[in-house]
Amino acid sequence: MDQTVHEFRRRQWAEIIQQCYASGLTKKAFCQQNGISLKSFYYHQRQLRQHAALVKSQQDNGQPVSSAPVPFAQVEIPSSKTSDLIEIPSEAFRPDAVIHTHTLKIELSNRASSEILSLIGALIHDAP
Repeated sequence: MDQTVHEFRRRQWAEIIQQCYASGLTKKAFCQQNGISLKSFYYHQRQLRQHAALVKSQQDNGQPVSSAPVPFAQVEIPSSKTSDLIEIPSEAFRPDAVIHTHTLKIELSNRASSEILSLIGALIHDAP
């Protein structure tokens, strides 16, 4: 199975397990309320603990960590109304920063919002 799928499932189960602990319910009661097999809950809890121990061991030995976060981010696209867009003539635009990847070129001005910069930073940081 694809490493991205494994990481996605690990994150899903980590969230479920955190919700269980935060609920104040017993694991059995939480699983019953949420339609989760108790056996499946314990299995995934054990898998997450084993994965965490492996990652810690790799980090302690200076090895690269084998699983990377899923490199996706939601980006809002402005509406197509021309009144909503700021038009800058292409010859007048001089980017303050240019980011190149193997498939993408991002040119940014110093007017880019902090939200956009955060999303781009997360994408670049999480990219394999």
